[in-house]
Amino acid sequence: MSHTPVAIGLQRTLNTSFETAYRQAQLALNAAGFKIVADVDLDPLLAKETAYSLAHRVLVVIKPEIAQRAMAVAPQVSVALLCQVAISQPTEELVEVQATDPLIAWGDMHAAFLRPIAEELRDQLRHVIEAVTG
Repeated sequence: MSHTPVAIGLQRTLNTSFETAYRQAQLALNAAGFKIVADVDLDPLLAKETAYSLAHRVLVVIKPEIAQRAMAVAPQVSVALLCQVAISQPTEELVEVQATDPLIAWGDMHAAFLRPIAEELRDQLRHVIEAVTG
């Protein structure tokens, strides 16, 4: 199967094992103060219904302090406060770590008063992604 990268957020490609990247992502999120609210293993979910088979986990996270500040200025942002950090293995040699970019996810909601909060969250997620070194 060919692999075509599509950037819809923050991402990094590593030459490491899936398990190493997954553990490092969890540690980096915890160290940065993110709370993991869900851990979804997509492989068995998709393999059950399709021929798709790829190591792929999604950590659903929130940064409580930032979420509180964002909701104080724009309560409607609550629909996009949960961020996702995905760890996938598109080939045997490579692992991709990706995170939601709040500037993309919050879309038109990031008016001038909300934009600095989205940028702060994006910077913190970027540091998490950079901390996963393999």
